[in-house]
Amino acid sequence: MHKIVKNKFILVILAIAIFIPSLVAIVNYNHEKDGPVDTRSVVSMKLCDLFGNEYNFSKDTEDEKSVIQMFVDMNASASSVSQLPDPLFDKPFYLVVMSNGSMESTYQYYFNSTSAEAYYMDGEGKAFKLSESSATEFLGTPLAASVYEDSRVPAMTVSGSDNKVSPGSASWFYKDYSGEFATLDCSSLIIKENAVYPIEGGIVMDFDIDPDYFHVKVENVSDGKVLFDDLYENISTLKFDGIAQVNVSVTAKWYEDSTRGYHGELSYAFGADIAAPAAFYLGVNEINLGEFVSVTGINVKDPSKVSFVSEPDLGYTPTFYADGEFVRAFVPVHIDKNAGTYKFTFTYGGVSQEVSLVVNNKTYRASTYNVDAAVAALFSDTTKNAASEALADVFKSGSSTKYIDNSDFSKVFEDNFINRYFGRLYTVNTSDTVFRQVGVEYVSPEGTDVKATAKGEVVYVGSTDVTGNIVIIEHGFGLKTIYCHLANASVKVGDVVEKNGVVGTCGKTGFTNVSGVYFGMYVGDVAVCPYPTWHDGDWKCIPFHEPEN
Repeated sequence: MHKIVKNKFILVILAIAIFIPSLVAIVNYNHEKDGPVDTRSVVSMKLCDLFGNEYNFSKDTEDEKSVIQMFVDMNASASSVSQLPDPLFDKPFYLVVMSNGSMESTYQYYFNSTSAEAYYMDGEGKAFKLSESSATEFLGTPLAASVYEDSRVPAMTVSGSDNKVSPGSASWFYKDYSGEFATLDCSSLIIKENAVYPIEGGIVMDFDIDPDYFHVKVENVSDGKVLFDDLYENISTLKFDGIAQVNVSVTAKWYEDSTRGYHGELSYAFGADIAAPAAFYLGVNEINLGEFVSVTGINVKDPSKVSFVSEPDLGYTPTFYADGEFVRAFVPVHIDKNAGTYKFTFTYGGVSQEVSLVVNNKTYRASTYNVDAAVAALFSDTTKNAASEALADVFKSGSSTKYIDNSDFSKVFEDNFINRYFGRLYTVNTSDTVFRQVGVEYVSPEGTDVKATAKGEVVYVGSTDVTGNIVIIEHGFGLKTIYCHLANASVKVGDVVEKNGVVGTCGKTGFTNVSGVYFGMYVGDVAVCPYPTWHDGDWKCIPFHEPEN
């Protein structure tokens, strides 16, 4: 009996002996899993700097081993603090991942380019302040380059694209913590294979830090002919009449200057496939004050990148819209501008073109507008401002859908009496308020159908004190017609109405002394004269230039 008990006891002891190493391993594993890697056992390390550059280190080489050891010693000499200083919470940091082969620990390091005050935070959110000596040691290494904003190499883009051009050679120097110039390792920036960029019209290059010296050489691919070899500031003299393939060489320099903490030199070499330059045409070359003109552009892939300047200044910037192989825009000349010749400069793809528009003067009569005091009160500064604010966003918008064709805009009414004419100066009899009429007011019995003058999309249905009940229709490219003083509207926002489609009925709402409808035409937020677009007008339709292929 005693022998059996003794044998069982021995078996239990053996089982425990066998199980203890596994139990110890499990406990140790769980402890390590929940805590940081023992920095003494780190065998590899990954570092991501403030510019997003990533570096990997292992103990296979002495140089990389010394970097790992620097961070190990950095952590070892740090002192615990309650939390990071408040200014650091939204600052960028170095991300470091240390590995012992089976486990990883992550650390965030915060360095300062003007002092040795630095901190780190471990994976558990605990904060530590680095010793000044260890922080200073790191700030003197090439890995600290991204701490210094002046170490950022200028970026070059070509022809306004978002694609950065990589240099073929680079040397860059920045002032570090010691106040001396350090050499930046530019090897990761350099790409020897020349890229080829599609360019529309002309070669435009931009640096985010303007160089002191900027030289460009352009050679024709087909025959090696040098087309340009000069400073970039003179590149506007380089013209391409059509499609071309060229090689471009660039040398840019930033000289050493006591007022800044960087200097260097970059060189680039790339190819460019030049597309035909953009060209712009007016629908007509002569208009009257208060009218507008259409603009047609060809060889334009991105309408949003067309820039416009007017001399004298029109105070208006047109928006271009794609229309098949063309782009289109309308340019209004406000009725209160001066007559004369306006020079329009359109720029796209580095190429500028100037066209002229003759604007003739036009004299408008003055009249008295007879209304009672209650109606006159609807036309105060307060009500006019409220109406402008309510409609501002509507007039700013435009549609890329071209609803209008080559047919004319019809009149709202052919034979009805016109109460107020476009362009006239009216004086309100009860208030002596003087205003410029920028639409046409028809007299018609209440309840008479009001019809759209051309096809378009309803973009506003509402009411203001000045306009009364109003409907606004977008005809494409920012051209709109408005119908005011309605008794009611028979359309809603989003409806597409055909020419002569009913939009509402005549009424006497808002600032008016008769039953009828007020009709206006707008380009953007500028009221324009509708007369030339009517079937008995000067244009009989809106003239669009149609370039030959």
